[in-house]
Amino acid sequence: MIQVRRLGFDDLQLLRYWRNKDHVREWMVDQRRIGYLEQQHWFNSLSDTSDHYFVYSFEHTDIGSVNLTHVDIPSGSFSAGIFCGNSEFLRHKANVCALIWLYSYAFEKLKLNEALATVNVRNTSARRLNLAIGFTPHEVSSKGFDLLKLTRSEFLTRKPKLLKLVGTTLPSLEV
Repeated sequence: MIQVRRLGFDDLQLLRYWRNKDHVREWMVDQRRIGYLEQQHWFNSLSDTSDHYFVYSFEHTDIGSVNLTHVDIPSGSFSAGIFCGNSEFLRHKANVCALIWLYSYAFEKLKLNEALATVNVRNTSARRLNLAIGFTPHEVSSKGFDLLKLTRSEFLTRKPKLLKLVGTTLPSLEV
């Protein structure tokens, strides 16, 4: 089973280290390397209501980060993201578990209704995973990224099958 914790100040340099790795940056909209002070400024700019960042681990080894951003409570919409920073865990089921946990948190705990995800068109693994979770194409970008959409009802319909496929339970949604 995975463990999930809120991103804290003590996690910033690990997050920056992961984010600057080539295997992570190549799929990002912003592919620049992030500096120490830039990372601290970004962290200080996060909103408690519209930005939710988490670090996930497997068997007490930190693996990556999942996030909800642009959370709009009135409309029930949000954007979501994930990256596996620990290259030893690329394509590991813990990454799928972290995504299932993230969408469970958004749709069940926060009671949101619709997720948007921006996926690099060359990242076929991420695209396949998002489609398996229930995302549908929403908008095709001319800049090499697709915008995908996931509804609460579609995710909750697929969640039991997804959990069965990964063969685990999720940690508590209380973080």
